[in-house]
Amino acid sequence: MVSTDRIADMWTDASDDYDRIVSRELHNPRDVDHWRHELAMRLGDEPHDVLDVGCGPGFFSIMLSRLGHRVTSLDASEGMLRAARRNL
Repeated sequence: MVSTDRIADMWTDASDDYDRIVSRELHNPRDVDHWRHELAMRLGDEPHDVLDVGCGPGFFSIMLSRLGHRVTSLDASEGMLRAARRNL
């Protein structure tokens, strides 16, 4: 059985590569517009408290924040949390 610490370490090891992918999406107006539309359709105009569990480098935390929601981001991987802090 794989421990949760080992899984978190594996995601931390991959965090730089994953962050590069997410950074490209954040700088791609087409991706940003797509996700802004999808999230707004599902959540509406009223701000919500949102818990982004497994936030990774923070793509959805950023998108939700841009829409005016109050976001708390969690991840078991310290590397992913560092990437999310940089991106936010």
